[in-house]
Amino acid sequence: MPSIATVGRIGNAEGERKIVLEDLYVQRKWLGFFGGAVHGRKDFAAESAAVALSPEYSDADVSLVWKAADFSAKHLLAEVVNLDFSSITELRCPLIIFNGRHDYNVSSTVTAEWFERVKAPSKALVWFEHSGHEMMNEEPGRMLVALVQHARAAAVAVQVAQSPLASDTERSEGYYIAGNARAKLGEREDAERLFRAAVDADSKNAKALMNLGVLLYSSDRESEGISSLMLAAKRANDDPRLLIRIADVLDATGRTEMALPMRKRTVELLPAEPDAHIVYARALMNARMIEEAAAELQRAVELAPENGYAHVSLAQVLLLSERFDEAEAHAKRARELGQTEAEGVITQVEEWRALSSQGSSRPR
Repeated sequence: MPSIATVGRIGNAEGERKIVLEDLYVQRKWLGFFGGAVHGRKDFAAESAAVALSPEYSDADVSLVWKAADFSAKHLLAEVVNLDFSSITELRCPLIIFNGRHDYNVSSTVTAEWFERVKAPSKALVWFEHSGHEMMNEEPGRMLVALVQHARAAAVAVQVAQSPLASDTERSEGYYIAGNARAKLGEREDAERLFRAAVDADSKNAKALMNLGVLLYSSDRESEGISSLMLAAKRANDDPRLLIRIADVLDATGRTEMALPMRKRTVELLPAEPDAHIVYARALMNARMIEEAAAELQRAVELAPENGYAHVSLAQVLLLSERFDEAEAHAKRARELGQTEAEGVITQVEEWRALSSQGSSRPR
């Protein structure tokens, strides 16, 4: 094919070879023809027509668009295409990437891989599933929504926090967002100051209290950190997701008993969520409340009979109560559902049953 022969003559840009602009024009011509620039189209005719339709510009203005594009390409593109971001591993500003699923101008796959590696105060990778390189033209509605959701949110956080016109809740949220950004950069003093400002602006901001607690605890200010976490739980306003996060933090610090009331409240708020019952049951097991744990796991199995983890967890609890037949039945069901640890529980049931029949004590 002519296209293959033409592109073949310019070679590739692997290694240290600098990209030549004239070669790039040849490559982009055929890339566009095969839909790698604008998904599903062979040229930019639709974009050209859209420019001409805009009421803000006269015909004279429109005629300058392509001259301006050529000027920019000659003076900017040659430098831009030779930039290498692979060595950049950290940014000190929010990172937002709009990625066209069918973009081959700038590989969307390579972009996504780099996004996973780089660190930033906040990150967002927004996929445009029906776009190539021109998502602002191909999916303008999604583009606008994404800008509002991500770019605008990052831009106004501190501005809102410092605005005399903002409500207490708005200022608190602004300080909270800014505090998260500082914390992710490892700037602990600034993060603490901003989280405290968020709480001062709105004492009911449980998220700020929770993050402040985590920050203080990890800074070897254990007592202050735990106090902030417990206050966050009181201010969580029955938000189950927030209660779960606070309980997880307390569990991680070895304070399972403190987390237990939050786990219980989560189950009360999410009675139809099997995972809530399973997590609460695990906490009850750690507190040696075996019968209560069994009841929670039984409820989880009723809610999700195909959940292998619920079955094997129930089997383990029933085994502790020496209810061997029930434990074996649930362990076998867990094995049928693909739960790998079920086999070990079945073996344990057989061993403990044998010891019990001999009048021997089971292992503790």
